[in-house]
Amino acid sequence: MNSGGTNRIMRSHVASCDQAVHSPNLRSVERRASTDQSRFCDDDAVKPQIVFAVDDDELTRESIRRLLSTRHFSVQVFVSALDFLERADVASGDCLITDIRMPRMSGVELLKELALRGAALPTIVLTGYGDVPLAVAAMKAGALDLLQKPFEASSLKSCVARALEHAGREREGHAQTQAARALVKRLTDREREVFELL
Repeated sequence: MNSGGTNRIMRSHVASCDQAVHSPNLRSVERRASTDQSRFCDDDAVKPQIVFAVDDDELTRESIRRLLSTRHFSVQVFVSALDFLERADVASGDCLITDIRMPRMSGVELLKELALRGAALPTIVLTGYGDVPLAVAAMKAGALDLLQKPFEASSLKSCVARALEHAGREREGHAQTQAARALVKRLTDREREVFELL
């Protein structure tokens, strides 16, 4: 074959390859691969949710830590309610698990103290067999759930899931309220008069 024919075949082959590389189907595959990679990276970068566990019993604390310490949860344990109040960054937490009977400050007193500080957390209270009156007091103080000792792993995880779902709704509602307040602040005096009449 002469050189002119060879050049024509090579140009045709390069053109067909170029068309394949820039075809819509291939670009679509590349976009999906990029999206999947981004999603994978985002999942890996998700900050673990922080669960506080307060109990004067070491076995209970370690049991909670063992059951919940995964890539989804960061469990911080405390030996007493006072220890928790002194050391915990409450604002960073997503859920609180506390025993109801502890020396010096009970779980109910802890809930009341957090409410006074404006730092309430979705709380799961651990109770014993003889703690019915205290359990009622805990619910009145704002406990979201009660879990009787000894507890099953599945029960603990279900309670934590409910608490975290509640925390998510609370954050969403707070964000919407803050956004609404920001919009109201941007109203002119005349717009504010109309808004108040509405």
